[in-house]
Amino acid sequence: MRLLALLALAAGSAGAVYAVAAALRARRPADLAWAVAAPVAVIVAVVGAVATISPGFLGT
Repeated sequence: MRLLALLALAAGSAGAVYAVAAALRARRPADLAWAVAAPVAVIVAVVGAVATISPGFLGT
């Protein structure tokens, strides 16, 4: 379970950085999609961080 949490932390962090950069450089319809994707990636990173610290957070 800890490996899954570390993967979620890494993917969420990388996804947030990429989504923010893409939201700043994309044109109008695409920048809104990237702007929505950025907080979702941050939530995935936070869940991964919490699950890394507390392995029982995501399940049994």
